[in-house]
Amino acid sequence: MKTEGNIVTVVTCTYNRSKLIGSLYDSLLKQTDKNFKWLVIDDGSSDDTCQLIDKFIDENQIEIDYIYKTNGGKHTALNYAFENIDTELTIIVDSDDFLKPQAIETVRNDYAKILRGGYKI
Repeated sequence: MKTEGNIVTVVTCTYNRSKLIGSLYDSLLKQTDKNFKWLVIDDGSSDDTCQLIDKFIDENQIEIDYIYKTNGGKHTALNYAFENIDTELTIIVDSDDFLKPQAIETVRNDYAKILRGGYKI
């Protein structure tokens, strides 16, 4: 699912977390603002993470980019993610975490206030 005006990428680096990443996916589906993309960097999983993410992509509920790479540790997965981000903002969320329903909306609204000069930095 392509969304217009994405300024947020949610990055998740994962390794053999197919049993846990579904909760994060569910929390992304519940976002009040769906104007984001989810970039999943699979750091060489040997479980069924790939098939699960493919299922999520096929559901076409949110925009998902999935990249599989040879295992090298989270730091290499993050470096790979940073090379593939094309949005202004990035949120890193671990595969065993979740976001509250207003998380993306809050980030986008606060960022808009910052751009308008509504926050003092």
